[in-house]
Amino acid sequence: MDPIKQRSRGLFYVIGIFLIIMIGQVFIYGNFIKDLQQDREGVNDLSMIRGEIQRYTKLGISDFDMMSVETQALGEEIDALFIKYRDRGSTGTEQNDLSRDYEIDQLEMKWAELKKRIKTYQTDPTEANLFAVIGKSEECWGISDANVIQQQFDRDKNAAYAKYFTLTFGINLFIIILILLLYKRFIHNTLSDSAVNDALTGIFNKGYFDEYLSYEIARALRKQRPFSLIMYDIDHFKIVNDTYGHRRGDSTLKTLTEVVQKCKRNADVIARIGGEEFIILLPDTTSEDAFLLATRIRKTVEDYPFEEIGRLTISLGITDFVVTDSKDTLLGRVDAALYKAKENGRNRCELIEG
Repeated sequence: MDPIKQRSRGLFYVIGIFLIIMIGQVFIYGNFIKDLQQDREGVNDLSMIRGEIQRYTKLGISDFDMMSVETQALGEEIDALFIKYRDRGSTGTEQNDLSRDYEIDQLEMKWAELKKRIKTYQTDPTEANLFAVIGKSEECWGISDANVIQQQFDRDKNAAYAKYFTLTFGINLFIIILILLLYKRFIHNTLSDSAVNDALTGIFNKGYFDEYLSYEIARALRKQRPFSLIMYDIDHFKIVNDTYGHRRGDSTLKTLTEVVQKCKRNADVIARIGGEEFIILLPDTTSEDAFLLATRIRKTVEDYPFEEIGRLTISLGITDFVVTDSKDTLLGRVDAALYKAKENGRNRCELIEG
């Protein structure tokens, strides 16, 4: 499979997983923001209920006219706050909602009892009735204060969760961006490699070798340094493809490349320039030294047991660069040396000096 397509498919799966996670995070994050807003408004409502009940108590103790405009307005305001709090709807889990409904029911019941005690005190302003009013007021305060503290805790918890999900969402987004950047780099490197490397064997292709040969000719002329070429191909390779199939033939080419690479020096440049035709450029190397290396390569290949096929042989042509050479004359001479090796029986090395 094409490595770009293979990586693209894997990238699609990875990014898909992260996007699903991020969509879930957005949904959860939205719920946290909603709960946070409801908790904030609930705290404000309960704080107002708590404060207004205390103000109503003070007013009821000091103002003996329960039908006064101020007293009635304050009582209606408190009742409206209870309705507003109830109408706000769900503020968390079902268990929390049931708990809060129970507590607001208790608070509303205490508020109704407080109004009755104030009315009783205004009718009969004894010390006992006053203490009863104060006691009921404190009960209202205790219930509302406990609710405020609980909702403040829930609000802070939801705020912490929102920060956590913001952080994880940012991390996941960063990972996706990083994956895309790495994929872009992979595509660039793959396309760069395909421009200079042979897709089958991984060594340089003919286009790159032509450029490198031009560079090496210019360097040799400038520094007065020798270099040589070895061109080789597999003897009777068509029989291999016809007998074992092109898949085994491709495998043989890759194995041959690995065998030859172990024989050459690090400075030597090897390229595939045809179906089963290869060339090696040997910098700072005379034709005699190139012939010795070619002989070693030929013997190594001859002795190597190729899978299924068994033994193979190669023919090699060698030449060296001279100052009168152009790229075409140099390649023509090494090609003639290879042809000579085949004409003289194959599985041999032939040198044509410049």
